Amino acid sequence: MTVSYKKSGPGGGGYYTSAMTADGKAVDDYYSASGGKEPPGVWYAGARPGGGRGNGLSIVDGQAFGAAPGARDARRFGRFIQGFHPETGKPLVQNAGQRHRIALHDFTLGAPKSVSVVWAMSGSELKAGIEAAQQRASGEMMDMLSEHAYSRQGKGGVQQTPAPLVGALFGHGSSRENDPHLHTHCVAFNICERPDGTTGALQTLELMRWQGAAASLAHARLAWELRLLGLSVEKKGKVFEIANVPEKMLRQFSKRRRQIEVAVQKKLHAAGIDSVGFGQHGRLHDLATLATRQEKSDLNREALQQRWLAEGAELGFTPAEAQALVTGTPVAELTRMELLQEARLAVGELTETKAVFRAPELLTQVAVHLLGRASPAQIRQAVEDVKAQDLLSTPTVNKSGAEEQLFTTREMLLLERRLLRLARRPDSQHVLGSPDALGLPAQLTPNQHDVAVKAVNDVNAVTVIEHENKPLVSPKLPPNLQPEQRQAALNALQDGHAVSVIEGTAGAGKTFTVAAIAREFERCGYAVTGLATGWTAAINLQKSAGLQTGRAITGWLQAVRNKQLTLNAKSLIVVDEAGMVGVKDMVAVLDIARQAGAKVILIGDTLQQKSIAAGDALRVIAKSIGSTRLNAIFRQKDPTERQAVYDFFAGRAKEGLATYAARGQVHFAPSAEVAEQQLIDAWLLSQQAHPGQEHLIMASDNASVRQLNRLAHAARQAAGDIGPGLLLATMDCLEPQDRVEFSVKDEVVFRVNAKEGHVFNRSRGVVERIEEGVLWVRLQGSSAVVRVDPQDDKWQHAEGGLALQLGYCISTYSAQGLTADFTILKDSTLLDRASAGVGMSRHREGCQVFVDKALRHAAKMRHALADEWQPLSAFTDEECLARLAAGWSAQKEKTSTLDYARWKQRGARVDVEVEEKMQRQREDRLAAGRALMRLHSKAASGLSPAPRHKAFPFQEASSYVLPVPRPPDPVMQEGSDWLTEREHVHPDVAWEAVQTGFLSFQDPQTPVFIGYHPGSIDAPGGALAQPVCRLGGDAPRTEALRHQFPPVLQGNDESKSVDVVFSGLEALQLQTLQVLRGEPRSTVIVSSHGKGALLLPHICALLGQAAEVRWHDKTPAARVDEAAMMAAADQAIKEGGDAIPLSTWIREEGRENIAEQARQAMMVFVTEQQAKTTARQRLSRPLKYLKSKPPVFSLTR
Repeated sequence: MTVSYKKSGPGGGGYYTSAMTADGKAVDDYYSASGGKEPPGVWYAGARPGGGRGNGLSIVDGQAFGAAPGARDARRFGRFIQGFHPETGKPLVQNAGQRHRIALHDFTLGAPKSVSVVWAMSGSELKAGIEAAQQRASGEMMDMLSEHAYSRQGKGGVQQTPAPLVGALFGHGSSRENDPHLHTHCVAFNICERPDGTTGALQTLELMRWQGAAASLAHARLAWELRLLGLSVEKKGKVFEIANVPEKMLRQFSKRRRQIEVAVQKKLHAAGIDSVGFGQHGRLHDLATLATRQEKSDLNREALQQRWLAEGAELGFTPAEAQALVTGTPVAELTRMELLQEARLAVGELTETKAVFRAPELLTQVAVHLLGRASPAQIRQAVEDVKAQDLLSTPTVNKSGAEEQLFTTREMLLLERRLLRLARRPDSQHVLGSPDALGLPAQLTPNQHDVAVKAVNDVNAVTVIEHENKPLVSPKLPPNLQPEQRQAALNALQDGHAVSVIEGTAGAGKTFTVAAIAREFERCGYAVTGLATGWTAAINLQKSAGLQTGRAITGWLQAVRNKQLTLNAKSLIVVDEAGMVGVKDMVAVLDIARQAGAKVILIGDTLQQKSIAAGDALRVIAKSIGSTRLNAIFRQKDPTERQAVYDFFAGRAKEGLATYAARGQVHFAPSAEVAEQQLIDAWLLSQQAHPGQEHLIMASDNASVRQLNRLAHAARQAAGDIGPGLLLATMDCLEPQDRVEFSVKDEVVFRVNAKEGHVFNRSRGVVERIEEGVLWVRLQGSSAVVRVDPQDDKWQHAEGGLALQLGYCISTYSAQGLTADFTILKDSTLLDRASAGVGMSRHREGCQVFVDKALRHAAKMRHALADEWQPLSAFTDEECLARLAAGWSAQKEKTSTLDYARWKQRGARVDVEVEEKMQRQREDRLAAGRALMRLHSKAASGLSPAPRHKAFPFQEASSYVLPVPRPPDPVMQEGSDWLTEREHVHPDVAWEAVQTGFLSFQDPQTPVFIGYHPGSIDAPGGALAQPVCRLGGDAPRTEALRHQFPPVLQGNDESKSVDVVFSGLEALQLQTLQVLRGEPRSTVIVSSHGKGALLLPHICALLGQAAEVRWHDKTPAARVDEAAMMAAADQAIKEGGDAIPLSTWIREEGRENIAEQARQAMMVFVTEQQAKTTARQRLSRPLKYLKSKPPVFSLTR
């Protein structure tokens, strides 16, 4: 499903009210159904803030064009887009009637191809149902946009007033090639009526901010409506398709795509390029799209319907087959609690890359996560619930001047606060300027000590010692360090902090400075380790700075946690390109250093590219503890190019580009294909002119990187540098027929870690020979030759295909930290201040830029009115350069929770200090628990064999699910505590579920419930079993898994009962109730889909031994309203003070609510524990009574 946007002036309104043939003859009016081509348009009026959709503009929401006698709707539509009242002729906006005013905004909502195909091939009833679903989805999008529509008023337009949208919806069913293409033009007039009755133009910034969220909600509405019609939908990425629609039908009705592909092939053949893998030529596709675009035909919908039916019949897909897709499966609605859990998972996905996010981003993420499983109303409710229960908020003012709320999670706030605590930690033991740290002889007199320390600490290269007649050159730092570099080194050696920060402009010699620092620490007995976000960058740092080791951060953290590496107070950790390290990884590194007493030096630049992961760790740390900055650039030999680097990073791209444009090093081409070919020609010429020197091509997006690599390979073949090669299916192959050719002497990049072969992700090499389908690659900077067998699984990428790429071009993100003699950069609208600065600062000798004018022209036209389009020929090089400079000067900021002082939850301010104290209490409790467990294990090992769960293999049958290894004990401890605090599970129940293999965790907030498959280990009920893990909590990898292998939570010997519940969480909560009531714990089977799972042999054996089996009906039809139940429980507590017993729920509601009863029971339990803890504290420490909140329970395990 797609959503496109365009704005139009008054001259563009005719598109919506008349269909034209190629000769300009009007064949049909969209507002009138007389021509039969498309159904009539429908008027739209958004809901007003006080309710209702009435307005003073004579628009009746939902009324079809032509429905009102004598309405003359086409004329009314035309008057609106001119800016006048359709009845009175009164101007509704200040620039009414002017030619260049923005008249309307068109948000076009297109259905997925499978939906269009099924619609075209269906009978009248299903067809009408799909059309109605599309119409309701369009209305959903317009309603969401209308909620966030504003109009400016007052002097200077400083006041923003809510003003609902008014416009019309036009449903169309065909593409320009007469293929089925169900889409709706959602037209919003640039006119709105304010609450006080005045009218004005729309303020569009808010509409643009909410466009993505509105589109996601519309997608969710369409998917939900189709499910209600009985159709099954499959989520594919962020969109969906109707399940089981034959691929041949999708191809048959994608003539537009085939038309474009043929045009691309012709262009490739004309350029002498092999068309194998033509699916990768994204820019050529864009050009072919425009070149092959046709006028819409004059065929009406009835004629098209007959054509579609005939084409489908030839392929064996008739209306009967379309109707057979309607399975009639009942739609199982999620409960409010289940929706909240799904929303929490969506928030977790969002905070992987964002520490702070806005309401549109939150709604989009939840809508995509629940696509096809929840209605828009449920999605909105889930968003509101997760806001109220989990998220923190703070007010701010956005770019449009409107107030809005920013959101984060408590975990992210505390994580970034912890980052500050770790970074601010003083540590004088690493001050190498003291005599003891310098290792000076103990027999030196005090005066001699002072002289020696002065010689080391002096910032000058030469220190004069009194009583000596000759100068003494300091042996501690290299004499060729520049003053800035020397000062930075001394600060790192003597600042008295556990963490030091050295920032530097690209090419300022940061690595050279690090080498000097490392030598001094090594002289004092330190072991120095270099870390970076990737293995290749870490190894480059190790070699360039002469460090003892270099590792990727992820692998290093894992090795330390697994005790494969140890650190101590004589360890120095150097983190290179620290600005690209996310908060989570940075905290992990600094925490490990704190525990070991090690020193950390962060090297990077807050002006360069940021981390993909959440947070801006380097900026936060540098702002807090300060940094030493290296500004003098040494990489570029030309002083004017050094100044240009300063300009690019300062947001003065106009001045920086002028330097290169004056030398003819900025090249403009009329299209992407011409720009790319010119770039490759320039690259070949430069290599011929400067043999033996390093050349690097850069592009901002992966599509361009793939394309330029293929063109470079083809150019070398044409020049005779390399011969024919081997065609392989790699990770770069986007289409099944795509192949990438590798020849002897090709430069390649590995995209996988194969450490036994000394190959790491992004290791570079050259193909030395090809024998019997196997490549032999010599690694760059090494004599090692690696054997790469495409059939060997270790060389396969996680997402499929050989993990090997041509290595002539890399992305600007990957280029950060690299240096080459000559570089070439391909322009893109994705380049901003940081990425363009990186691209223009990698070279020593020279740099060239190649610009696709068509791309920059298209970007300009996207912001122009639809009826004011200008040809590319009118787009001058000077104007293109100006737009290029504006794009390269723009800055994309990465925000942190620490950028905002006040965070609130449910209207109350969050006291961060209290939250941190509570977090430290939890950490202390976990540490105590781990110590107790170790003692218990030691005691138990000498008395009896280890319990069964000790040998429980946390692996899964490979044919069923993805690997889920047993997580570390801290994760298990934190996860069980999280279940207690958040989901009201008794701590003993949670921990025993972990130990017996019923429960595991992906992370402390993502439980994994483990089912049983007949295998090799004794399972509950005496059957043999092997664990089958389900990722993402209660959601199995496939629904069949839960049906075939239900998780089983074992009870105790006293109970002969078996309970059957809907989810793993309910199983834990049920046993919680039994523990708190003093009842025997029953065995609980988790079966979410009917009673089919209970027929399995090993489950039947378990049931056969039970004295009683209780079925807890949690099917959709039997579920009760969670909110009403919680309200009833709260009222009962107010009246009686006790939790509602299970029998009461059965009597009053007709069924149980296990989660609510567990919550009530745990509230009583926690209250009692807190009272006992408070009493003990008062008795033991009456004068030093702790006012902080005591732990919620005593740790007994």
